[in-house]
Amino acid sequence: MIEHDGFVSLDGVRDVAMKSCAQAGKAQATHVVSVNKNPRFDPGFGAQLSTFQCE
Repeated sequence: MIEHDGFVSLDGVRDVAMKSCAQAGKAQATHVVSVNKNPRFDPGFGAQLSTFQCE
């Protein structure tokens, strides 16, 4: 799970996840879900929590 600002693109976060998965010996990172840390904000705004699965 990666916490990031809503202004950071999902592609940028995916790059971080790919590097983390590579360190763990996995070939790729698949995006599972992104949610707002604060549910009062509209989707994509505020702090986001994105979950990736290393495969």
